[in-house]
Amino acid sequence: KKNGVVSHVGIYLGGGNFIHASSGAVAGIQNNIANGYHIALCCQP
Repeated sequence: KKNGVVSHVGIYLGGGNFIHASSGAVAGIQNNIANGYHIALCCQP
């Protein structure tokens, strides 16, 4: 959330996978949550 606007969203798909996209993205990106970087992203309020 920046200046009261949500700029990035994600949905957990199960099996350690999730899809996420920023407000400027044309399409979503699927990643595995086992990557430490993505765990940090998902755990931010």
